[in-house]
Parts: sequence; C-alpha cells; structure tokens
Amino acid sequence: MQAPAVMSLDAATLAGAAGTALNAAYAWPQVARALRTVAGLSLGTVFVGYMSRLAWACYAVVRHDLGLLAGQIPPLVALLMLAVILIRRRPARRARVAISFGLLSVAMLSMARYLPLLTVVAVTSAALTAVPQLLTPRTGEGAAGVSARMYVLAAAASACWLTYGLLVRDPMICLPHAVALPTSTIVAIRTVRIRRGTTPGPS
Repeated sequence: MQAPAVMSLDAATLAGAAGTALNAAYAWPQVARALRTVAGLSLGTVFVGYMSRLAWACYAVVRHDLGLLAGQIPPLVALLMLAVILIRRRPARRARVAISFGLLSVAMLSMARYLPLLTVVAVTSAALTAVPQLLTPRTGEGAAGVSARMYVLAAAASACWLTYGLLVRDPMICLPHAVALPTSTIVAIRTVRIRRGTTPGPS
C-alpha cells in the first residue's frame, strides 16, 4: 500500500521542480523580444506579472522559504527589466508607468505584514497575469513585440503547477493555474496567428 503514495510524492516533486524551473525561465524570451520591439506588448501583463512575482517573493520571505524565494527572483528581475524597457520606449507614459511600479513595489512590501491578504494578492495576480495581453486588441503593428515563447513556457509552468496542486490536493495551488494555463495558451496561439507571415524571426 506504500508504493502509490511514494509514486505520488515523486511525481509531485518532479512537477514542482519543473514548475520552478519554468517559472525562472518563462519571462526571458519576452525580454529578448522587447529589446527589438514592444509593438503589441501589454503593459498590463508586465504590471500584473511583476505584482505576482513580488507578492510571492514577499510571501517566501515571510514564510522563510528560500526555495520559493529563489524561484521568484529570475522572473521578478526579467519583469522589472521589461518595465524599464517599456518606460524607455513609451515616453508619453514614462512618468505614469514609473510611479505605478514604484507604488506597487511599496504596497507589496507593506503588505508583507498581512499574510492572508498577501496570499490572496499573490494567487489572484498569478491567475490573471496573461489576461491583459489576451484582452489587448490587435493594432496595425500586430504582435511583433509579444513573445509567443514566453506564453508557451508560462503555460507549461502552469501545467506543472496544476499537476502538482492536484497531486498534493492543494486548491490554492490549483486555482490560479487552472486560469493561467488556458489564458497563456490562447495568447501564445493568437500571437503566432497574428504574426504569421508578417514578422520574420523567432518568437
């Protein structure tokens, strides 16, 4: 009777490890893409993604979870770089964007004292990260600045975390990724379709 439990634990460990690795990697293709162009890239997705990673980083610090914290640092740095790139490429909104990210950072750090609220913000923002990009209408520039690879990696990470949550029977892990998996997948597919035949080069 012990074998199924061991197998389940091993599967959960593998799913969690894969999810952590994908979390660390997923945003970097978007950074590389944004260095060339930010056409069609949703500032909202960068903002919500940054909120999610910062909230989880604060949560990890409060819970003294170094593994969780280590997994948040690479995407947090990548999303902060994206914010800087967008600030530089969109001068008309530079002050507003810089102030928004600054206030968000202060709010997340202040919220670390209230763990239940921080948890709600972390889970909700993780679920909604891809939604602003999904709702961004197609413009004349298409989606040249949107990395389909980022959303493929994000969808894969969500699939891993959804699997992990199901295996350990934790609804707080399952819920955000049950939303993030389909939205990330749809954005990846839509981005490829919009750009197909109009923008050369890798996704």
